[in-house]
Amino acid sequence: MTTQIPLLTISDYAARARQTMPSALFDRLFGTYGGPTMFSNTNNLTALDAIKLRPRVLADVSNRSLSTEVLGQRIDYPIMLAPTGTHQRAHPERKLASARSAGASGTILSLNTASSYSIEEVPEVATGPLWFQLYFFKDRELTEILVRRAERAGYKALMLTVDNLGARSTEREDRYAYTLDPERILKNFVDVELPDLPNWDNFVDSFESALNWSDLEWLRSLS
Repeated sequence: MTTQIPLLTISDYAARARQTMPSALFDRLFGTYGGPTMFSNTNNLTALDAIKLRPRVLADVSNRSLSTEVLGQRIDYPIMLAPTGTHQRAHPERKLASARSAGASGTILSLNTASSYSIEEVPEVATGPLWFQLYFFKDRELTEILVRRAERAGYKALMLTVDNLGARSTEREDRYAYTLDPERILKNFVDVELPDLPNWDNFVDSFESALNWSDLEWLRSLS
């Protein structure tokens, strides 16, 4: 019987994920330090390694807290869950498991527009604050519908994606030859009564590529 190493550090979790995920999936999501198409990941890790902590001694540390405030929201843990896509790749309960984990840690989960659970379903299991990641679609009515639903469901902030408006590179998908489940559903568009809703074939093409500051003024006026 093989004894698994305990999960104590980020490196431990990365090693466990590599063991449990299909190799093509792991390489597409996380890659290898210094590997092809992994420039941002490599640069981020290099920058983190360059940070040095200067220990303070002979100071009263009897009362310690990791809590902080982010845009007026108090959280117990200073690491938040970013609006990454399709958590079903790693866990059968998908975003619901992530929401429970964020709540247990006292931090924020940001739900992505392309989530496999809807804006309304995630708050049913969440015990911590929620934010919503928003794509600005060419169809402003669809954009407004998503914002209104997030507000009604109790989300406390919007995270607007502004750096994904042009043609998307498929180099990583081609290199690591991993394809998504063809039956994956964009749950936030189910039951939306609008014509020509985005789907997986035209999802990126449905974004407003001419997005500018005046569009943000309109967005802020909604809530």
